[in-house]
Amino acid sequence: MADRSRTRSKILERLNNPELRCKTGCGFYGNPAWRGYCSVCYREVYLKQQRARAASQSREDALSGGSHNFQTEVAQEEEESGGKLKFNKFEEKKRFQLESKKQSVKKLFKKSPGRASVPDAGIFSPSPVEPQKSGSSFRDFLKTIKKPAAQDVNHKCNVFVETILNNPSLKVEEQSQMVHDFYGAMSEHLQSHQLFQNQPQEGIDRTLDGVEKYIMTKLYKVVFSPASTDDEARDLENQKRMRSFNWITPQHLDAAINPDIDAVQQLIDEAQQDLVEINTRRAPQDKLACVVRCCKNIFKIIHSSTPDGGAVSADDFLPCLIYVVLKANPTMLHSNVQYISRFCNPNKLMMGEAGYYFTNLCCALSFIEKLDAQALSMSQEEFNRNMYGDESDGAEQTKPKAELPVTCKGLELMKSNLEVLGTLRERQVKLKEDALLFQEQMTEFRNNIVKEVDAILAGTSKGNTYLKPALTVGEPLETGVTAS
Repeated sequence: MADRSRTRSKILERLNNPELRCKTGCGFYGNPAWRGYCSVCYREVYLKQQRARAASQSREDALSGGSHNFQTEVAQEEEESGGKLKFNKFEEKKRFQLESKKQSVKKLFKKSPGRASVPDAGIFSPSPVEPQKSGSSFRDFLKTIKKPAAQDVNHKCNVFVETILNNPSLKVEEQSQMVHDFYGAMSEHLQSHQLFQNQPQEGIDRTLDGVEKYIMTKLYKVVFSPASTDDEARDLENQKRMRSFNWITPQHLDAAINPDIDAVQQLIDEAQQDLVEINTRRAPQDKLACVVRCCKNIFKIIHSSTPDGGAVSADDFLPCLIYVVLKANPTMLHSNVQYISRFCNPNKLMMGEAGYYFTNLCCALSFIEKLDAQALSMSQEEFNRNMYGDESDGAEQTKPKAELPVTCKGLELMKSNLEVLGTLRERQVKLKEDALLFQEQMTEFRNNIVKEVDAILAGTSKGNTYLKPALTVGEPLETGVTAS
């Protein structure tokens, strides 16, 4: 009982580690995709840094450009008759770069002067209050935006998609910022739209869900796990790490799971399937729905594994989620978490059960990346024995082990042949070096012959001026012949 309490305290200590929570101390869990901040604080910090960087760059350009062209600009201003001020090109260019991205989204929502007709309010009817399936709701959205009354929404979505696709040089952070700005602009547009003035907020939210799924399905191949990031490498590293933890049991994490119960094991399989299914979805909201289903199954697991069937706390939920993630080892989990963080509607990640479950999934992934013997409250020897099969330190696994004696005749013959091939390779390298040296000597000898002949013809030869004896390749040449 004491060991179990000590294990729980260690896990909770690691889960409550400030490194896993928002850097600003707001109390919410941070996310590696948000550089250790929660979604709200990251958005504020990121925008503040972008503005400061842009302002600093603008000042540097102004100082360098102004000092270089000061006299020229003064002369041009004196010669101008209209008295109009001329702006420096670098200032205009920098201002254009800062405003172009925001204006590109805002331009999508400007009203066209030639279209003042009021569409029929019955065409774009609100969704009913009762919950609907995601598939049928999205099909209704696709039918709706094809109608004349919703052509402005359809047009804005298509133009925004083309804007992203036609700018392959955009960084993933810039793409994420543009998508979030589009969500906010579209939300304001729908709230001020004549068709939605009398609509409840639930109807507008369902329409925004359709907009999100529509544009992200088209952009999925471009923005998911881009080559400019390390998402793919992190996925491979995490999968390898989770595979090495296949020996971990619920008892190691003090998870309230009893896999001996058939109903519990079935729920575990369903929760693992929900995690695996994340990678088969394209829209961020669909991936997030898989996370929600998995977490709800985990709560059922805890309830079924608890004898008294009492209330489930967050302290019980998180260790169970870690266990399910380790056993499922889903494909490209890091890339999917990053994708949801970057392109899901921020309102879903900041509030509600979906945001709570997703934050816990990010926390579980961070815990697994730092999982060690101390987190499991076991000795380093026992941890190494489970990880590597012995009690040596993990770093010693990279050292070459002593070669075992070969007992198979076929392996003995193979080993002997490899040794012969190694000897032949060394002799071949030596022969090649001797051949190159002999080639250099022959080239030098030919040049000396030409020089000696030229000297004889010119009458300046004193006898073997250029021809000197040289050693041949290998053993020195020994001869008894002397000059007469």
